[in-house]
Amino acid sequence: MKYYISFPISFNCNLRCSYCFNQEFYNFIDKQIGSNKWRDKRTFSFEEYQRWRNKYLSDASEIVMHLFGGEPFCHQNTEDVFSIISFMDKEKIDILSNGLCEPSTIKRLEPFKNKLHRIGFTFHRESLEGKPNLVERYNENVLLVKQMGIPVYVKELLIKKYRDNILAHRREWSAKGVDFKIQDFKGVDRGLSHEEYSKYTPLDNLLVDPEYKHGQVCSCLFGFKNVFIRGFDMVDVGTNGGDVIACWHFPTVVGNILDDWFNPNYNIVRQANGKIKVTGVPEIFRGTFKNDLPITKSV
Repeated sequence: MKYYISFPISFNCNLRCSYCFNQEFYNFIDKQIGSNKWRDKRTFSFEEYQRWRNKYLSDASEIVMHLFGGEPFCHQNTEDVFSIISFMDKEKIDILSNGLCEPSTIKRLEPFKNKLHRIGFTFHRESLEGKPNLVERYNENVLLVKQMGIPVYVKELLIKKYRDNILAHRREWSAKGVDFKIQDFKGVDRGLSHEEYSKYTPLDNLLVDPEYKHGQVCSCLFGFKNVFIRGFDMVDVGTNGGDVIACWHFPTVVGNILDDWFNPNYNIVRQANGKIKVTGVPEIFRGTFKNDLPITKSV
């Protein structure tokens, strides 16, 4: 079995894009009540994760751990990222960044290049527009990764009003030998309304990279058993740190690292209406990001 483990390590970020799906967190922080609402650090240790992995993912032929945030390489998160890379002994590490960290941080990746699956850089056009210094930093970091021999790609969200700019950007990076991916845009509500997505023409859909062609709701990587670890979350709704959920868009709890359990029998299916549902898990373990059910005992 091949596993793709998505692990958002922190909400911390050096950008606040208007469409960020962590917008609710930033709104709470701005109102200065965030500390009562959110935890923003891992609630499990690397050793606890490793014991859980060895017990429940023992059939793994390959494990890719995808680190994102927030921003993995903003100063609050960088040391945690390198601790994860150093500690993991079976995982290949996949990182998604906005590319705006100091180049010295990127250079620290070189000794670990055999442990890295790939590094992706999202170009947040609306946040970088009119900021040539940031664009220059972004470009420098992408090329640094390429020069170190680490698989790298550039990604942009397909916002229709920027389509011509995005295509020009793709030509520029292709000329430099860097893979360029266009991702369908879903936005702050995790894609539940699909306002931008609904404007796409057949031509727009053809531009979307195959990695992201899962329809309006599914984000799972094909060919892998996808799991999502929540190392931090809202503290006032009863959730435990280290929840393992089956699907980003239908957050059914299928395990917990701290409570030492995992239900491997879940299945992610597309319903007739196109929406995603998780089966093979008792109904009690289903919740939503806004009102998760407390899971406090092993099964």
